[in-house]
Amino acid sequence: MYRTPPPLFPLSPIAIAMPSLITLSPRLIATRYYHKIGEKQADDVLVYEMPEHPQWMAAAEVTDDGKYIILTISEGCDPVNRLYYVPFDETTGIPAPQDFIKIVDNFDAQYANLPFPPLPLELPLPLLSVVC
Repeated sequence: MYRTPPPLFPLSPIAIAMPSLITLSPRLIATRYYHKIGEKQADDVLVYEMPEHPQWMAAAEVTDDGKYIILTISEGCDPVNRLYYVPFDETTGIPAPQDFIKIVDNFDAQYANLPFPPLPLELPLPLLSVVC
């Protein structure tokens, strides 16, 4: 399971009542942590972070077979993303951020991990291509 870090600061009742007195700054480093259900959040392990690209957003998932972590990176609301992966074996530990393999390292199209076995699709697919 993955989680997003907690907010940088809680809003006090005064800040909620008088928002013009404060300036909120968003969390500007996208990070992803690995969290085991039933364990303390303080024990979570950093999986990936991108401090050099503060506007990028990351989503991570473990494949259905549990063998890979898939990282999808996007910027803004455009339907384009980058796609990275890393082999995963919970018994050997969480992989380091530098271990991710970059399948697509630009924002030219939208990419996703398909389930295996793939779901039946109706052909033709004029706007969707499947790359193996």
